[in-house]
Amino acid sequence: DAWPLLKTVFSEVFERENWLRVWDNIFSHPPGFIIYMVVAFLNSVRSAVMKCTTVEALCMLLTQKNTIPVVKIIKEAYRIKLSTPSEICPVKYLTKFNPLSTPTYPVFDKYPIFIVDYQKRERQRIRDEEMLYLQNRQSSMELEQLRQRRKAQLEAWASQQQQLIDAEEHRKGLLRIEDEKVSAQRKRIQALNRELKIKELHVLDDVRGKFMEHMLAQKAHEVDKLEKDLNTRILSRDEETKTALAEMEVWQLDIESRKLALEQQLAYENESAHNQFQFKANLETDKLDFQHNRVLKTALEVPRAFTEAIQENDVAIANAQVKIAGNDLLCEAEKLSNFEEVSQHAQLLEKQVLRNNLMSEQVKDAQNILKE
Repeated sequence: DAWPLLKTVFSEVFERENWLRVWDNIFSHPPGFIIYMVVAFLNSVRSAVMKCTTVEALCMLLTQKNTIPVVKIIKEAYRIKLSTPSEICPVKYLTKFNPLSTPTYPVFDKYPIFIVDYQKRERQRIRDEEMLYLQNRQSSMELEQLRQRRKAQLEAWASQQQQLIDAEEHRKGLLRIEDEKVSAQRKRIQALNRELKIKELHVLDDVRGKFMEHMLAQKAHEVDKLEKDLNTRILSRDEETKTALAEMEVWQLDIESRKLALEQQLAYENESAHNQFQFKANLETDKLDFQHNRVLKTALEVPRAFTEAIQENDVAIANAQVKIAGNDLLCEAEKLSNFEEVSQHAQLLEKQVLRNNLMSEQVKDAQNILKE
C-alpha cells in the first residue's frame, strides 16, 4: 500500500533538501513519473517491507525518515522507467493533460473510491477530532474557569485570611494598649486605695483617741461614782454595824432573860418532882424491895426525861437563834462589800455560838447535879 507515500508526497520519508531534489525530477517529467518514484522507493526498502507483518508496521515504515541515499532512489526510478514496457506503463492509465478552465475550476469526479472513502473517513475523523477537541476545549475552559474561580476563591480566602490576621494583630495591639492602660489604671487605683487606707487609719486613730478619751472620762466618772457609793456604803456599814451591835446586845439580854426563866422553871419543876417523889416514897415504904427499886428507877427516869426534854428545847432554841443570826449575818454580808465587815460579823456569830455552847454545857451540868 503506497498511499501513505502519495498522501504525504514523500515529505515524511525525506529530508527537505532530498525532498526538493525528488520533486525537481518529478516536475521535469510527466505526472506518471511519481509512480516510478514510489516503486523505486519501495524497491529500495524491499528488505524492510518484507519484514513487516502488519499494516500498521508498513504504514509506520512509509511514514518515517530513512537513511537511503536519494540519488540511488532517483537512479532506480529512471531505470524502472526505461525498463518498463509500454503495455504496462502507468502513463497510459492517466488522462491527457488539460489545462484548468476559467474563470471557475472544473468538477473533478475521478477520484478513486478508496481515496474518496478515505477522505470521508478522514473528514469524519477530523470532525470527530474537532468535536473531541471542542469538547476537550470546553472542558478545559470549564476547568480553567473552575481553576480561575478556585484561584479567585483562594486569593479571596487568602486575602480574607490576611485581613483577619491583620485585624487580629490590630486587635491584639489594641488589647495590649488596653492592658497597659488597665494596668496603669490598676496602679493608680492601688495608689488611691493605699492613700485611702492611710487616711482611714488616721481617721481611725483620731476616732480611737477620742473614744479612749471619752472612755477615760467615763471611767473617771464611774470611779468617782463608785467612790461616792463606797463612802455611802461605809457610812451605812457603820450604821448597820452599830445597829447590829445594838441588836446583838438586845438578843444577848433576851437570851439571858430566857435563860433565867428556864433556870427558874427548871428549878421549880425539879423541886415539885422531888416533893412528889418524897411523897410517893413515904407511901410506898411498905412495898416489896422489888417494887421499891422499881419506884426508885421510875423516879429517877422522870427527871431524866424531863431534863432531856429541857435540854432538847434549849438546843432547839439555841439552834434557831444561831440560824436567825446566821441568816441576818448573810443578809448583812450581801449588803456589805468589804471583807473586814463580813469577818467581824463572822466573829460575832462565832461568839454567839460559843455562848450558846456554854449555856448548853451549863444546862448539862445542872442536870448532872440534879441526877446526883
